Amino acid sequence: MKLVYALALCGLGFGCKGDDNTPTPDAPDDLYEYDEGGESRLEYQQILTPAGTILKARSTDFYWKAKTPSRYPFVNIPGCTKMDKYDHFPLGMGTSHTYLDVGEITHSGGSAVLTPPVGPMPGKDGLFRPHDGHWRFYQNDNEGPKYFGAYDALYDMSFGGSADWPAQTFTHSHYMPSNWQIVSPGFAPVMFQAGTALDITYTTDAYSNHPEGTTLNMIAAILIPAGPGLVVECVKEGVKAGETEKITIPAEMIDYARSLGGGGLLARAHVSHILHEMYDGVEHKRRRFDAFTIWCYVTPWMAAP
Repeated sequence: MKLVYALALCGLGFGCKGDDNTPTPDAPDDLYEYDEGGESRLEYQQILTPAGTILKARSTDFYWKAKTPSRYPFVNIPGCTKMDKYDHFPLGMGTSHTYLDVGEITHSGGSAVLTPPVGPMPGKDGLFRPHDGHWRFYQNDNEGPKYFGAYDALYDMSFGGSADWPAQTFTHSHYMPSNWQIVSPGFAPVMFQAGTALDITYTTDAYSNHPEGTTLNMIAAILIPAGPGLVVECVKEGVKAGETEKITIPAEMIDYARSLGGGGLLARAHVSHILHEMYDGVEHKRRRFDAFTIWCYVTPWMAAP
């Protein structure tokens, strides 16, 4: 099993491309070996805040002409990875990079079409990655159900095109996981005990539209928004419907997060990840972009005395 970040390939090894971006027969099929060409991230988040629960919609899109280094190592699957050095995919933004403008972007599949605006420059995205070029970003605390509330559903996206990139349509570019429920710890602040592992249990509703040949993983992530951002990520392969499952954050990782701060956020997410070749219709340059679709619960964590 290659160590990949929630990696999901289509049945024939190519990214799930639409009619306007079908790879030609000479396109290599080892997309996980390709250079990083950017990201499209759709997120439905149920977040516990001091004012109550919000249902956030968030989308992030950015693409590269070039980046140095061209690839970062993937995290451990299954297992946990320390992320605060920003030296693993998908956090590594390169010592240098050049953004690619693919034109207006649309995401469809929910009850409304989302056209995210150009993001601030400079600005930071939901993973606290800094951006200093052309990217697109949208978030709203109340519109999760509007844009990404179709569970167990396939979503489409399109590039409007620019002087640097052709217009393209990606049919079934993203897959939103089935509805699911956390069991323990519940949807409440979580205490991190020194020297003690954290067991997380959850159940998942039935699903039938998950693309054949792709994977769907459970991720538990520890974040310190006031500090380094994402500090620990743990991944469990696969999601089973109708069963109570468990993912464990080891004591070592709990202690590591505690060493970096006294509290932050715990994100528990089902994540679909589908790869697409960045192909301009002329030349295969062995670059990919990564389409993430995330259904997550976010609660505070605090270091126990």
